[in-house]
Amino acid sequence: MLAPSCVPSAPGHEIAGGDFDRDAISSLLKKNDIAGLAEVMDMSGGFPGPALQAYIAAGNSSDHELTSASDLLEKLHAGLFIELRGSHPCLLPEFAETLQALPSRPPTLTLCTDDVFPGALHENGALDHVFRLLVQHGPDPMRALQAATLNAAHWLGRV
Repeated sequence: MLAPSCVPSAPGHEIAGGDFDRDAISSLLKKNDIAGLAEVMDMSGGFPGPALQAYIAAGNSSDHELTSASDLLEKLHAGLFIELRGSHPCLLPEFAETLQALPSRPPTLTLCTDDVFPGALHENGALDHVFRLLVQHGPDPMRALQAATLNAAHWLGRV
C-alpha cells in the first residue's frame, strides 16, 4: 500500500472527499504497512536529461506517464521502473515496436491500469486488457506476460 502524494490531486478543481496536507501524508509514511509514496501528481508529465535525473535522485522509482518511444527508452535507461498503461492505446504500437527492437526485455517493465473508469474495467478487464492491447502490436506474449506478472511481483517485493 502506498500513501497518496496529494488529495485532492487538483485542489479547487475536484471534490475527493478528503484533504490530505503535508502532516497527514507524513503520518501515513511513518506506518509500517505503507511501502512508500504513490503517484506524484503535481509534477510535470515528462522531463528529459538533468530534470529526469533530479526526479530519480529525489526518490522516485517508477513512471507510467510516458509520452513517446524516446521518453520510454530514456526512462528505462535512467533506471526507472516503467508501467505501460492501456489508457493511452495510441502509444502502444510505438512502445511495442521500441520494445521489440531491444536485445532483451527489461525486468523493470510492467503493465498498469490508470485513468480507467470502473465501467470500462468491468467491461474490458484490467491488466488482462492492457496485456491483450499490447500483444496485438507484436510483442512476444510470454514476455508481455512476464512484464505483467513476474516483473511487477519483483518490483513490489512479492517474490
